[in-house]
Amino acid sequence: MAARSRKDYSGHETEEHAESMVHEGAETMRRAGQETAEQFGRSVLEQGHRSTSAALKAFDAFNGPLVRALDQNRQIFERMVHAMQEESLKFVNRRLEHTSRAIEGARECQGVSGLLAVHQEFLMDMAFDYANQTRRFAEIMHEMTDEAGRRVPGNGNGIEHEDDRDNRGYRRSTRSSHASAANAA
Repeated sequence: MAARSRKDYSGHETEEHAESMVHEGAETMRRAGQETAEQFGRSVLEQGHRSTSAALKAFDAFNGPLVRALDQNRQIFERMVHAMQEESLKFVNRRLEHTSRAIEGARECQGVSGLLAVHQEFLMDMAFDYANQTRRFAEIMHEMTDEAGRRVPGNGNGIEHEDDRDNRGYRRSTRSSHASAANAA
């Protein structure tokens, strides 16, 4: 029997059968490898989609508040520029009025002492106007920052600091003294 099995294995039919089994095995291995590669590819793609989705969610979570903050800052900046332009225009008009008044006074004066008095009044008006303009710009900036601070979520806890009370009292007293000085002029 052992001799007969060698003969069967050495026969033509057995070689073809072995060859077909090798081809079938190779084909099965190729298909299994391809399926495994496809499954791996799908798994990697799904993992990539999940990672991308998570990254987009994180970006959206960060981007939304950032865009709102930028928009709010743009609006505040626009209002600040508009207020500064208005105040600058008022200042220029006030300075032109005081300058024209000084020129008229210089035409009407007689002698050096009259000219010096007009010049001194012109310099005092100019110093007062510039100081007043600086104070007004500071008030505008303070109002804008207060307004911006009120718009910040989580701010506005109702706590007023001692410095804020002192500054507000100083601003009121300064405004009233400048207003009375302006009315006297």
